[in-house]
Amino acid sequence: MEETRSAQGLWKACYQMEVSAALQIEKVLKPFEVPIENLYECGIEVATLNRKTTDMSEGLKIGGIFLKRCLTDLRSIWGLLQIGYTSQAACIAAATFENALLVEAISNDSDKARELSNSELGDTPWSVVNLCKFHAEQARQEAVILVKSFSEKEYELTWMQLYSAYKWLCKIKHPTIPSAIHDMGTSYHNEEYVIMAVPDTREEDIPIKYTILVIVINRIRSAIRNFAFGSDIDYLDEGVKRWLQRFNSILEETVKIYDSDNLGCLPFTVTDKSLIKKFRALSE
Repeated sequence: MEETRSAQGLWKACYQMEVSAALQIEKVLKPFEVPIENLYECGIEVATLNRKTTDMSEGLKIGGIFLKRCLTDLRSIWGLLQIGYTSQAACIAAATFENALLVEAISNDSDKARELSNSELGDTPWSVVNLCKFHAEQARQEAVILVKSFSEKEYELTWMQLYSAYKWLCKIKHPTIPSAIHDMGTSYHNEEYVIMAVPDTREEDIPIKYTILVIVINRIRSAIRNFAFGSDIDYLDEGVKRWLQRFNSILEETVKIYDSDNLGCLPFTVTDKSLIKKFRALSE
């Protein structure tokens, strides 16, 4: 008779595995400590900066609620990545992506804020594609202000690149074979796998951890940026200047980390054929 394999004690064993994983992953994530800290604290401070007006727009009132959600998500994502639960961090990151885009859309646009307020049950009236297109439209408007060219092709590429990052996160959030097989590898041994939670400390998972962080940092940074625009902050104020110096370092530091590490390829990518086909056509 085959011996019964008991799961007794494995729940408590998770704590030990997570502590062990955290010690290994600490070095992997260390490059992101400074930009993550700057992002979080700049997100808190943006609502306290000196402004040219005391009026609080509808966009800021509602945008602040969703910005708070983004910062809480950021802390949760960081904590999950530190103990090796990469896919679970990505699931939260997909929601963070939507919340950050919403902050970006309404913080400097009271009309959109009112449209959200008046929506049935408080649900967002826009799809993620719409929100990505709002981002691309703002990029076009900023190009006009800076007297730079911004073609229709650039507009299409901008929103599709943004949306593809969201689709990649959704590939982890939703039940998909490539993501599930990748996760299975954490407990795979001798052509068998155990159905249990196991922190992912594998080297091949590092590109996923880094990509999640880069996406989240960029999206929350854009949300904070538009919140600052909507706040009409006083750029001559010394406190605002110090905040800007810290805030402007976030993107530079993040890009430097992602470009400097030889991470290898992601184990899975976006497979939306219609999106890929359109993107390739525009890129030619």
